[in-house]
Amino acid sequence: MNRYLRVLTRPHVLPLVLSSILARMPIGVLALALVLFLREHTGSYSAAGAVAGAFALANAFAAPVLGRLIDRLGQPRVLVPATFVHVTALVSLVALGVAGEPAVVLGMLAALAGAALPPVSVALRPLWKGVVGDDDLLTAAYALDAIMVEIVFIVGPTITAVVVAVFSTAAAVAVSAGFMLVGALWFASLEPSRRWQPGGAPTGALGAFASPGVRTLAIAMLPFGFAIGAMEVSLPAFGAAHGSESLPAVLLALQAAGSAVGGLWYGSQGERFGGLVPAYLVLLGAFPVTFALIAAAGSVASMAVIITVSGAVLAPLAVAENHVLQRIAPQASITEAFTWVVTATVLGLAVGNAVAGVVIDASGWRAAMIVGAAVPTAGAIITFMRRHTLHETYAEARI
Repeated sequence: MNRYLRVLTRPHVLPLVLSSILARMPIGVLALALVLFLREHTGSYSAAGAVAGAFALANAFAAPVLGRLIDRLGQPRVLVPATFVHVTALVSLVALGVAGEPAVVLGMLAALAGAALPPVSVALRPLWKGVVGDDDLLTAAYALDAIMVEIVFIVGPTITAVVVAVFSTAAAVAVSAGFMLVGALWFASLEPSRRWQPGGAPTGALGAFASPGVRTLAIAMLPFGFAIGAMEVSLPAFGAAHGSESLPAVLLALQAAGSAVGGLWYGSQGERFGGLVPAYLVLLGAFPVTFALIAAAGSVASMAVIITVSGAVLAPLAVAENHVLQRIAPQASITEAFTWVVTATVLGLAVGNAVAGVVIDASGWRAAMIVGAAVPTAGAIITFMRRHTLHETYAEARI
């Protein structure tokens, strides 16, 4: 724990952590709140899913553009206007949804809100090197980053449930907008964000994709996202098979808790598995194994244990991936590099959602989880075959 105390006591770190938690909270709040609001005001789950999908896809495709703009213009000049556009689009969506506007109009506003979602998470990651200073503490810093995400996934849905129960689904969407407004503007006002500038020479049209290592990490995250997407659809089917609609939320919270514990352990250690790149490869290979075990669960109790164990790999994998990416990405396109990995994950997740639904209808939730584990297995093999790109680029970055 000494490593975490050393990170948190560095100048500027605590405000960065607190502001980024607020700005990330919509990740946990909005996903559920938006679907509930749209279902209530359109009367259709299919319409709600389509509009929510428009938000996610617009965010996935726009994130690299925002990342490249940040690398060119600096963080506040992108984060601040994006925040206002995102919040305005969400507020308009709520107002027009309550007024009974058609789903196509709401979908356009959702797409605008998704495209303008301020990429505070990826804006924070390039800052760690400057605020932590000591390279030995970067693993702990990235572990804190991963744990913040798990906090959001644990706390966010609970906030949504409470606000919906006490007020309304519209209020839950508005709360998400409020979190983003306060968190993103606070983050952009902090000195590390205001003063940050990318280093290195301009990278040309390909930007971050000029790095073979960045391409390798993006390729790896597509099947990772697929597995997460398959699980998100499989767990409700598991819950239905065991007579509980609320069970998936509990299981996801257990997985997030396991991930947080795994991240705390990994970040508190020194170099593991023979180095940074080997650690990433080991964790990437362990991920589909733990997810395959989920398909073996025969009861609620066994599922609770297995899914908690599966979570223990998630945060360490995110820590290792972010640390590798920070070292191999072209410094002039570092923010864009982080956004490409997020985009690949989101796209994989969307495909995993769709495929798992078809497999569950045909063969059940176990088959969907097996497919969900098989795809990242193939991804891990491909990444291992391309490991030279990580090693070569990593070596060049250290010179």
